[in-house]
Amino acid sequence: MKYKKYPNDFINSINNKKYIELSKDEKKLIKEMYETIEDEDVIKVKKIYVSSKKILSFNVNQKVRYATLLSDECELLYEDGIYHFVTLLKKNKYSQSFINNFLLLFWCDFTLNNTGKRRLDVSSFFKLYPNRVMEMNKIFNQTINMMNFIDCLLFQDEKIEKKIDYLIYKDNDTFKIMSKKEAKIAISMKKNYKSNGIYIGPFCLQSKRRNLDFNKKYEYRRSILLVRWYNYKSVI
Repeated sequence: MKYKKYPNDFINSINNKKYIELSKDEKKLIKEMYETIEDEDVIKVKKIYVSSKKILSFNVNQKVRYATLLSDECELLYEDGIYHFVTLLKKNKYSQSFINNFLLLFWCDFTLNNTGKRRLDVSSFFKLYPNRVMEMNKIFNQTINMMNFIDCLLFQDEKIEKKIDYLIYKDNDTFKIMSKKEAKIAISMKKNYKSNGIYIGPFCLQSKRRNLDFNKKYEYRRSILLVRWYNYKSVI
């Protein structure tokens, strides 16, 4: 089935419909979440707006399942202040020297706290510190660290206390589903040590706006960290 407007058409196609009324692909998706379902059972679907992730809740006979939805070629998984992310690093026992290196490469102004008088674009700055970039990516891409971040970015959210066990993603004209376990295994295989950027597997970490010309209007965006997943179809 084609869905012209993503993801609303997908949601509307399933919401408040009986299982027997769904398309073959939709039935397959629902069956992955509900092993036991009858033709007359009604499926309720709604979007939950939290942080930058798109989370869907499915309800069948008061049994609720949650899934993270991917629908964009450049999926935004995380958007928050840089020091909130630093708090996550500390919580996960990253060393202070690692955090300092991360901040140096995030700001690209030769300081750890955004006070430099000279700002460079990422490519130019990283060329000055290739060994630091590679060392940081090696640590970020250790399997245990990747697993933790996959959980954090796709299957957890601080603003809701929900158990997210599925990943739903757009594939051409339909949507497909993976279990949390399947997704973590597939993503953790895509280690990225050598890119000229900050990567946790396929996830790219970047400032929302570099603001190289010190424009006061956009300065606050410089301190916002984005985590994007470009071309997720090549991974899953």
